[in-house]
Amino acid sequence: MKNPVEHFAVIRAAKFLSIAATFAAAMLCTSAAYGQARGRAGETPALERWSSFLPFGGRALREQGIHLRRPFGFSIDTTYLSDVTQVENLAVKFREDGGNFRDVSNWVQIGDVHISGWNIGGRLDAWLLPFLNVFVLGGYVEGDSQMQIRIGSGENAFLLDVDSGFRVMNIGGGASAAINVGHFFTALDATYVTTIPLGKREGDLSLDTQTFVAGARFGYAGALGRTPFAAWTGISLMDNTVTVLGTEDLGALGTLDYRAEQSPKSPVSLVLGAQIRFTRGFNLTADTAFGTAGYRVTLSPTVRF
Repeated sequence: MKNPVEHFAVIRAAKFLSIAATFAAAMLCTSAAYGQARGRAGETPALERWSSFLPFGGRALREQGIHLRRPFGFSIDTTYLSDVTQVENLAVKFREDGGNFRDVSNWVQIGDVHISGWNIGGRLDAWLLPFLNVFVLGGYVEGDSQMQIRIGSGENAFLLDVDSGFRVMNIGGGASAAINVGHFFTALDATYVTTIPLGKREGDLSLDTQTFVAGARFGYAGALGRTPFAAWTGISLMDNTVTVLGTEDLGALGTLDYRAEQSPKSPVSLVLGAQIRFTRGFNLTADTAFGTAGYRVTLSPTVRF
């Protein structure tokens, strides 16, 4: 029989996915900011394409010599994360007794959860307006977590070290917007993500996750030689709500239902990133985020069409 506390590590996937989604919005905002600059000397204006009907209002800008990014894009985002989270409340009940969940957080203390893992996901985006992008995303997350459980108090306390893994899928979407003045730009983004458990095997959790991420970035857009280049810094803020429901068969003791509620340890992060546009149809972005509880690094190639 599995220990119920092992399952709590799985809820870390929700925050991991939301952080990865933050990067996606950051990249889109940056693309807007330096993709809408006037053509540089010697640069050939973009030809009309099947996708030139977007963004709305873009034709008038192109006639003024303003170069817009190709409106559609598909990206592969790969992220590595090391982070810390916290479980706020733990409640249990025996199914045979009926009744409501009872909070046992006072005598079962769960320490900070340390997590490391990776995410790979796809993202499809479209510029509806010259300054406004919308996108949908999905991905796969896998990782490991470690935490310590303290049961009881005083000399009778029992410490339990729990190491476990997780894997889930995520889906979500959002919007990003940006404005630029000369070579400098400001970008804002908002992303919503939810998770989907992989498979439904015996002992799997019922996972209810909603994550909202907002970010602001400030940067410079120029060129390395004749290659368009941008770099930025900013902050991201995450509101993450996760409720986990699980069941364990305790044999003669009965069937135990449990519920755990989780929140971020550090909801605010400092963001640093850069993007190189090799051609009108391909760019590469690197983005990092640092908080008091951890960090993440993301690399993303994007094809635009």
